[in-house]
Amino acid sequence: MAVLIYAVPDDLIDGAWLTGTAPTNAPILLRYASILVRRATMCDRYDTDSTGLPTDGGVAEAFRDATCAQAAMWCLAGIDPVAGSVGRELAVASQTADGGSVTYGDAVDADEIDRALSRLHSAARLILKNAGLAALGPDTW
Repeated sequence: MAVLIYAVPDDLIDGAWLTGTAPTNAPILLRYASILVRRATMCDRYDTDSTGLPTDGGVAEAFRDATCAQAAMWCLAGIDPVAGSVGRELAVASQTADGGSVTYGDAVDADEIDRALSRLHSAARLILKNAGLAALGPDTW
């Protein structure tokens, strides 16, 4: 099954998740964010079209907004979901003039980045929860 993508780059700007123009890696951010949204909603029941996308307007909006919230968080935090913690650019953490030593580091450790890539941001999860989605287990009927 193909990866379902719940938002397009223009949604990041039109929905005021980001300002200016969509980042060049917006399609990648939205693709990976959509994967997390799908995982968070895998126990939910909702009508879909033949491709698997939600057909109810409110549900589709929640999927779109949660996807955008997740992608925007990654964008603003400088997190690349493809590279993960390996893709971080290191900054100078300290330096000394006499000895000529420079220490490089990252303000965020690799475990925090990995968590940010494997879990929905709280805003994205709340958007889904407020729409009656993101159930913790299957429902019976």
